[in-house]
Amino acid sequence: MKTRRPQQQPNPAPGPARPAPESAPESVGDFSWSAYLMRLRKQEIDTVSPDESPRIVAMFKDFESVLGPVGAAKSLHMLVPKLFPLWDRAIARAYNVPLHRAGANGERYWQFMQIAWKQSAALKRRTNSGGSLLKAIDEYNYCKYTRRLSFS
Repeated sequence: MKTRRPQQQPNPAPGPARPAPESAPESVGDFSWSAYLMRLRKQEIDTVSPDESPRIVAMFKDFESVLGPVGAAKSLHMLVPKLFPLWDRAIARAYNVPLHRAGANGERYWQFMQIAWKQSAALKRRTNSGGSLLKAIDEYNYCKYTRRLSFS
């Protein structure tokens, strides 16, 4: 007769137990922003509602607390490229939304999104571009304000 080996229980994850998803705060640490980001993937810079401002500001602050203001914008852009514009310190300063310490730029990023929305709307009226208007705006900003290239 064969003897059965007792099954080993998996080691619990290190750290404190996480709360149930419905009671968990929306933050980068527990990835509860993922459902919201999945919903935003259908949006573009010119279709986002002003009603999204409080959630986008809060989400940006959470990402920023881990990644800094430039890293947060880059990460959000990678996740939802047609909605979240890229910035760096030079670009933010050029648009009169200079970056402050990490954790204090959520509202500034929303202001920058509004600027990108206006630029996108203006470009859309002037072109028949099938490409990403946000990408074109980012390339212009990077060349002009970060690399300081002249267009004259």
